[in-house]
Amino acid sequence: MIMQINEYILIFVSKYESKQDHLLHFSKIIDGLNIDTVQNESISNEKDQLQVSKWQFSLSGEQLTYQELSSMFHEYIDSKTKIDFYLAPLEHYNCQPKLATFDMDSCLIKNECIDEMAYTMGVVDKVSDITRRAMEGHYNFDQALMERLALLRGMTVEQLEDVWTRIELNAGAFTLVQTLKSLGFTVALVSGGFTFFSQRIGSRLGIDHVYSNELEIVNGKLTGEVIGPIVNGDMKLTVLKELSRHLALGQQETIAMGDGSNDRFMVGHAHLGIAYHAKQILKSSTPFHINHTPLHTLCLFLSATIPHLKQQDSEVRRQLLNLTTKENTQSIHQITENSALLNQYAHQLRISPSQ
Repeated sequence: MIMQINEYILIFVSKYESKQDHLLHFSKIIDGLNIDTVQNESISNEKDQLQVSKWQFSLSGEQLTYQELSSMFHEYIDSKTKIDFYLAPLEHYNCQPKLATFDMDSCLIKNECIDEMAYTMGVVDKVSDITRRAMEGHYNFDQALMERLALLRGMTVEQLEDVWTRIELNAGAFTLVQTLKSLGFTVALVSGGFTFFSQRIGSRLGIDHVYSNELEIVNGKLTGEVIGPIVNGDMKLTVLKELSRHLALGQQETIAMGDGSNDRFMVGHAHLGIAYHAKQILKSSTPFHINHTPLHTLCLFLSATIPHLKQQDSEVRRQLLNLTTKENTQSIHQITENSALLNQYAHQLRISPSQ
């Protein structure tokens, strides 16, 4: 009888645990498992702001499926550490993706734009409660969107501009997008939010495609309606599939990241789907989570696959391991808007629901 050997890649990323902590946690998790070979590499050094460790190991026999092994790691790490980790079969790790899609609200940015709008209009408690229930999957997204917009009817463009001044990037957003772009990725923002904000954010970060809801504005005020199809969970999945088809890419060449219920189809379909500081309903859709570290941890998960990032002395590697002062202090409002990208969004691939 030939014994089955499964090879895995494991990456730990953390802000607070040391390399020694990483080794200790790894040893405790695998204790009692039939591990054949272990190769360990520390991608970072002790002076780096993020500590990154990588293992390649072989698990003999048929004692655990990947899903069972992943659950074992999550049970230990999620309850006992502040480590974000990537665990996958070797063949998953060695496939380089080329398209990355991201949610906007509470993902690339700190804010929920519609809640910020509600704050301006004095209805934040009502709107925030609907937002929370929708993102947790307890409320139909389309219905929740229209109910919230009805509460915002009459909001002026000047008030929207005031909301715009309060929008902030999440840590690592600028580094994440710039790194992916430098590596040849096509990057898309696919949001259930609004083009009033998403196109400004996309054009400043250098994002290639932006799909989100267009607010209907008449005589300088919101009507409480949107123009065109609603970008909901089904539409997000359709956008990912259609962009992949348009770019002649397979499912194994895609990444998706989000935080809420309406991201679960997009994230669940992508070859590498990331739940970022996410609701439990989304975490259940993918084994890959970022709970504690910045957005660009995604690039560190890719760091030993993409040749450019394998260079220990590369500027890209150093930027990823250390959030620069610029990254920590830079506001989205300090980045110049790219008018060429805004024009590109106006003429981008048209996608219809369930296309």
